[in-house]
Parts: sequence; C-alpha cells; structure tokens
Amino acid sequence: MDLKLLLPKEHVLCSINAKTRREFLAEMAEILVQEGTVTDKERFLDAVEHREDAMTTQSEFGVAFPHASSPVVKRLALVAAVLPEPGFHYDKDQVSPCRVFFLIAIPAAAPAAHLPLLTHLAEIAMTKSRLDKILRADSVAAVHKLLVTAPTVR
Repeated sequence: MDLKLLLPKEHVLCSINAKTRREFLAEMAEILVQEGTVTDKERFLDAVEHREDAMTTQSEFGVAFPHASSPVVKRLALVAAVLPEPGFHYDKDQVSPCRVFFLIAIPAAAPAAHLPLLTHLAEIAMTKSRLDKILRADSVAAVHKLLVTAPTVR
C-alpha cells in the first residue's frame, strides 16, 4: 500500500489540543473538511463515534484506528496524529492513553475501500521497531516520511 497519495504531509499532526474524544476527532477531521473531502463534519464525526461506541479501535499498542463510512465522504482519506507522552486518553474503557491515531474517512459508495489501508496501518502499528521510530520522530516531516516509506509486510 502506497500512502503517498492518501497521506500528504498536511494530513499529519503532532499535537492536538482537545479535552474530549469528539474534540480530538473534530480537530483531525477539520483537515478533511477544509480540503473538501468531508462535506459535513458533524455527520462524519457522528458516524465515527457511533463506530467507536460499538467497538473501540484502540489497540493494546497505544494506536487507534477511528474510521467510518459516510455519504458525506467524497473519497477515501487518511489523517494521522502522533502525540508526545502521555498521549490522549481516547477510550474511557482503556487503562492507557494512545499516542498514535489514524483517522480514516470512507465513502459510503465504497464501504470496503479502506480494508487494504487498515491492514497496512495495522502492520505498521504491530511492528515494534517501526512504531518506536514513529513515536520518537521529532517533527511532522519525520513522522510523514516514516509512514509513507513503511514497506508492506507480505
């Protein structure tokens, strides 16, 4: 999976100023709204939160994969956030906070379009050496480079 098209540098965040999960997701989604990929932020956020309420996407590795299919999404899109310690307490039922987030916007017309992307991102998250490098990255540019150059494990 080549992330170069789905993840421009402007889609990578290294700080988010939020108190709630909704505010957190809204800050990530705003990038997609500004570029016109998501046409209604509130409807998209409702879909993402509904998906998270049904089953959290936070993994034991401190990575979350919030995603949703919605008619307000024009094309498959991705926003990544890598936060400094202690991270963000994303899921109230999880003991530890998260530091890496991948927000995936999925068009309703292609509800399975995200599956190869989700598989690739999970491979990155489960490869300890890659995840450690991402967590130690000191800039948006460094995080972006590590993500877009991560090879697909077969």
